[in-house]
Amino acid sequence: MNKRLLIASLAVWGLASCASQPLPEPEPIITYSDQEPTQLVGAIDDMARQLLATRKFVTLETPIAVTSFVELKSLQKTSELGNQMAESFIHHLQANGYRVIEYKAPGYIKVTDEGDFALSRDYEELTGSFEIDYILTGTYSAVPQGMMVNVRMFAAETKIVVATAQGFVPNQALSKEPIKKTDHQALRMEHGSLVRSEPDAPPSNNNSAENDDGGWL
Repeated sequence: MNKRLLIASLAVWGLASCASQPLPEPEPIITYSDQEPTQLVGAIDDMARQLLATRKFVTLETPIAVTSFVELKSLQKTSELGNQMAESFIHHLQANGYRVIEYKAPGYIKVTDEGDFALSRDYEELTGSFEIDYILTGTYSAVPQGMMVNVRMFAAETKIVVATAQGFVPNQALSKEPIKKTDHQALRMEHGSLVRSEPDAPPSNNNSAENDDGGWL
């Protein structure tokens, strides 16, 4: 009898001891924000915060289009960097609940041997017009230490700037490869709609932009 009581007492003491010990904390789930961002990602994150902090009139219901960031000097040339910054701002706007219009979607999936594609930069494959209230774009220019970037959002109809941001991307964050330029395709606004048209014919004056091979950019 005494042995049974002793065993029962030890069992109760063991349970009480386990209950008094704090449970080990679960390991945190590692997310992208928990990891140290690259300098480029950090610069874009900071500019996105600036943009949302300075916005006026823009609501979660107003449709927004994001276009490629362009070289400040010409405003008609972009690059892989300019396109990547535009893609990053699409992410930030959508993650904060804003309506972002994907005007590069032709409305179908192109299945090929090289892959399946839902986006296109061929203006002939895309819808003719979109209902857009605001446009987000930006410019960048090279300085000795890196790249200066300016971001703006403006009303499609009135052209009034409703949000801005500014940032700096150091040389260490940029690829050692030269920034690749991409073809320009004409876009214009008509009554609050973003309309894609064929690129204009190259101007005939001597100030026209040409690529290294003499062709039009």
